[in-house]
Amino acid sequence: MPVLVAEGPQTAASEFAPGPRFGFPARNAATLAARLDDLLGHPLQLRAAAARCARAARELDFERCTSHMESAYRFVMGGEADLLDAPPALRKEDLNRCSAG
Repeated sequence: MPVLVAEGPQTAASEFAPGPRFGFPARNAATLAARLDDLLGHPLQLRAAAARCARAARELDFERCTSHMESAYRFVMGGEADLLDAPPALRKEDLNRCSAG
């Protein structure tokens, strides 16, 4: 199930919201209530967001994230690493571009 996420200067949690309709300014109860009313009034859009959240949760699986991190460390330490299925920020060409600059 998607969640409504407070947007604030000291948190990155809003990056996990499935879209702009799922964020609200921190400490703004009126906007939170309006977002809830809007989402509950659009069950098809709520279901679609739930499906997006389920896919995103699979991408953030602990084992998968740990495997990507291990591959990045192996690469940085000069070993072989399989970064082909890593998230875009960890792909070998991106790491090479960073080290060349």
